[in-house]
Amino acid sequence: MISALRAGYLYNVTISALILGIALLAFWRAGRQKEFAAYFYFVLLVGLRWGLDGLGNLAAWFDPAALRDGAIMIWPIQLSAAAACVTAGYYLFATLLTGKTAVRRITLLHGAAAAFYLFLAWGTKVGVASSYWGAQWADAPGAKLVYLVGLLLPLAGGALIALAGKGRTPALGILLFTALELLQTGTLAVSWQALLYRLGYLLIPLGAVLYFPLVAPAGGAEATERPRFPFWLKLFLLFLLLALVPVIVSSLLLFFSFNEVIGAVVDPALAAGLGEVRMQTLFLIALTGILVVFAATLAARAIADPLREISNAIGRISRGDFTFRLRHAGNDEVGDVVKYFNEMAAQLGRSTAIRQDWSQELEAKVRERTAELKILFEVARAAGSSLDLELLISRTMDILGVQHYALVSPDGQVRCQRGSEADRQNALRLPLKVKGADAGTLVLAAGRELAEKKALLSAVVEQLAVAIENVGVYEKEKAAVGRLTELDRLKDEFISMVSHELRTPVIPIKGYVPLLNGGLLGPVTDKQKEAVAAIGNNAERLLSLLDSLFDFAKFESGRAQVKRELFSLHDTIKAAAADAPGDIKLQLALQARNPGVMGDREKIASLFRLLLDNAYKFRRDGEQLKISITTTDQDKFILVAVRDNGIGLAKENLEKIFNKFYQVENTYTRKVGGVGLGLALAKEIVGHHDGKIWAESEGEGKGSTFFFTLPAAEQR
Repeated sequence: MISALRAGYLYNVTISALILGIALLAFWRAGRQKEFAAYFYFVLLVGLRWGLDGLGNLAAWFDPAALRDGAIMIWPIQLSAAAACVTAGYYLFATLLTGKTAVRRITLLHGAAAAFYLFLAWGTKVGVASSYWGAQWADAPGAKLVYLVGLLLPLAGGALIALAGKGRTPALGILLFTALELLQTGTLAVSWQALLYRLGYLLIPLGAVLYFPLVAPAGGAEATERPRFPFWLKLFLLFLLLALVPVIVSSLLLFFSFNEVIGAVVDPALAAGLGEVRMQTLFLIALTGILVVFAATLAARAIADPLREISNAIGRISRGDFTFRLRHAGNDEVGDVVKYFNEMAAQLGRSTAIRQDWSQELEAKVRERTAELKILFEVARAAGSSLDLELLISRTMDILGVQHYALVSPDGQVRCQRGSEADRQNALRLPLKVKGADAGTLVLAAGRELAEKKALLSAVVEQLAVAIENVGVYEKEKAAVGRLTELDRLKDEFISMVSHELRTPVIPIKGYVPLLNGGLLGPVTDKQKEAVAAIGNNAERLLSLLDSLFDFAKFESGRAQVKRELFSLHDTIKAAAADAPGDIKLQLALQARNPGVMGDREKIASLFRLLLDNAYKFRRDGEQLKISITTTDQDKFILVAVRDNGIGLAKENLEKIFNKFYQVENTYTRKVGGVGLGLALAKEIVGHHDGKIWAESEGEGKGSTFFFTLPAAEQR
């Protein structure tokens, strides 16, 4: 009688290997999902637990006597089971609770129960059962109680609560695990029911594979080009996995069991007959494998070939061949795909043809518009390049390619033309408008192609109208400038003549004054001396005015000569201060470190005399005139400031006082008199020395300050 077969261990090895393999597949597919990471680690630990169990059964198949010493495999199995419970508990607690502190505390308690279970299980003699269905290990009573109450019971409660919320599939997997563990640990005996329990563990990793989608690895690995693997070969391997492997594995398991039965038979005749059956079984296994391989090849080709044809067709369409059509005789889903593909290719071909037509039309319009814009640009450049009307119109017509034209004014007069009137028969007449007013007519002997470009001609006419208006404005301005130039020339001649003619009689008058005062021409009374002195003062004043007028005229006409010599500005200031009237309180603060100036010493001295004379004329009545002259360095210039305590200036007059013939309109200036050339002449002198002059004042009655700059000479 046969009490047990060793082949039974292989059944357990097969089931355990399936559980471990599917668990690894589930973890590889979706284990990178952070939200369900703990659950996938739980699935992986369940697979590891049964992988260790299968390893023990494999050892028992090689040596059944090893079951007596098989306790060495028990504790790793218990460790993996406890770790699976703690990991599943952490997932459930994190799903049900909101606070991280509460999750940590409950997980710590659950882990403590697992540690206590492992402590009780360590070194405890545990029962090992062996039968036809393999070997099975069970916990000692104390460890079993802790495992059921401390580990499985919290999992079952948490899974039941989680079923009402999100993550139902993970909760269902954990609940199935607790039920199977309870049934598995319920008895030490091994039977076909225990084998069915182990098949139930397959549902846990299978559920994870089917429920959770495939997650691509981080870092953009999905964009990495992978080695090409033909699709028909994938189908072939899939069919082998689904058909050949189960058939071969089940057949081999039956063969090993049958082989053990033959070895246990004592009757020689029966043993010989069973040996024949064994050989027939091996033949049938081989035949089945060949048939499965052949069927898998046909099925893979039947599915992959149409897909390959569709792939090739899509490749041809991607390269622009929209005339290619697929042919498929089958009236099935693949035939529908072929039909829809052909319709799509035809539609794409029509759309591409329409797009190409539109593209060609658009390119033609763009070329035409570009040519028109180029013409407009050339016309605009021609219009801005010259203010000669005839040259402007001629260049524009050359750009347009027009040989015969005429520009007719509003009164009918031809302003410019090319060709005779006979050449312009049936010509195109384009009215010119400037700000709504009639500016004439442009008559063109244009060809049909140019005459049809109405938008271009309209834009050209607008530019020409503006250009013609600019020519008219230029001609008017040119005539006005000519008149002003002539007036300016006459003015300079008049000033030169007046200053010369007036100077001629004044000089003898000035010469007779000392003769009369000295009594050389006869005795003179005191009253006569006063009159003669008044004559001398007015003659001196008149000569000063004539000198200013003459000097200013020379500056304006460009006839003034400015010498370039090195001199000390401080020495020039001191000389001008020495010649100042004695009733002026003059203060000098000459602080410039480099007083050297390259310029005309006499004209700079005249500049200081003009400024001192201006301050003297506009002093306040009844108050002594105080003037201070300071010099400071300002980059590469010398800044000179001439301050006085005179009548001051209003802010609106600070710039006007440097204009020629300008005088401030108030009672005091009318009393002083003058022609208003002193400060204008000062500005000309400073300007001819590459400097700048300006005035500042806080208002009338508060004095004035005149600033000017002169370039400092370079030191060697």
